[in-house]
Amino acid sequence: MRPVLPGVQPVKPYYQDDYCTIYHGDCREVEVEAACVVTSPPYNVGIEYDEHDDQMAVDAYEQFMAETSGAIARAVVAPGRVWVNVAPTVAMDATPAGKHSGNTRTYRYPLMARWCVALEAAGLSQRDVVSWASQRGSGTAWGSWERPSAPNVRGDWEAILMHYSGEWPREAPPGQEGFQDRVGDWPGLTSNVWAVRPQFRTDHPAPFPVEIPSRCIRLSTWPGEVVF
Repeated sequence: MRPVLPGVQPVKPYYQDDYCTIYHGDCREVEVEAACVVTSPPYNVGIEYDEHDDQMAVDAYEQFMAETSGAIARAVVAPGRVWVNVAPTVAMDATPAGKHSGNTRTYRYPLMARWCVALEAAGLSQRDVVSWASQRGSGTAWGSWERPSAPNVRGDWEAILMHYSGEWPREAPPGQEGFQDRVGDWPGLTSNVWAVRPQFRTDHPAPFPVEIPSRCIRLSTWPGEVVF
């Protein structure tokens, strides 16, 4: 199904070539039926986006999680796959608003756990978690140095939550029964640890490498299916 913005038909493709067509819109406004959803929502750590407030109060951010999880659940057609990239924990002030800080006394918010709760509350079942080892380096960046008083563990990995709608197994669409993924390294693709270098910032405040959604899409779809 082609994505449709309310009151605007048809939607002009954002990008199109011989292999794919990309549409662009707000996830809370676009109507779509997808076989797969791949997303990396804001972490509420004070990044300066053009419009989104990335320093919400904790209760406001949790409402944002619920609304986004609901949008994902409405978009994915059962049986369908959902991949959500989040950090395990983030530094927030408990009140009055979330705040990114190197202060080790700042409240550590269990971001991955709360997103799992929000996705399951929206009706999506959890399958597994992939550890994205982003190879940022080791050691502690803040906290006590060479002392056990208040060490702060660096964020050298992020979580990619694997959820699904309906059942995990999917049948091949008509005409795709004989399809095989010939891109290569299927054993590495199906590992629950992905060693992928992070994307350097250019014109987006929070980019991530194309390799991450590429792997999610390869593990979820056949050629010609819709990805949200």
